[in-house]
Amino acid sequence: MSLITAGEHPEKVAAAASFHGGRIAVADDPNSPHLAAGRISAVVYVAGAQDDASFTPEQAHLLDSALSEAGVHHTLEIYPAHHGFAVSDNATYDPDAAARHWKAIENLYRANLPG
Repeated sequence: MSLITAGEHPEKVAAAASFHGGRIAVADDPNSPHLAAGRISAVVYVAGAQDDASFTPEQAHLLDSALSEAGVHHTLEIYPAHHGFAVSDNATYDPDAAARHWKAIENLYRANLPG
């Protein structure tokens, strides 16, 4: 959702983040969020999870390439955790990955405050 929103409203979105997102870069999907890269002016932070069938290494590479080619300032990291790592009532919750996730959001927000 954050990548789609950043692409649809580049004048309103300064920063966008995705944590353990799924299907955000699917080569044969005409609605794949990575296709919005050329319209994104926001700073983007993406954190995937290792061994995540919904965001594979190939999808991570496709997303990274699309954002790089579009000139989007971005960071893409793969956390040593499982999909859903930041959701406290999820079986795959990982307190270390969740803490890292909250810190990344804080840093992204602070670095992109208006004014």
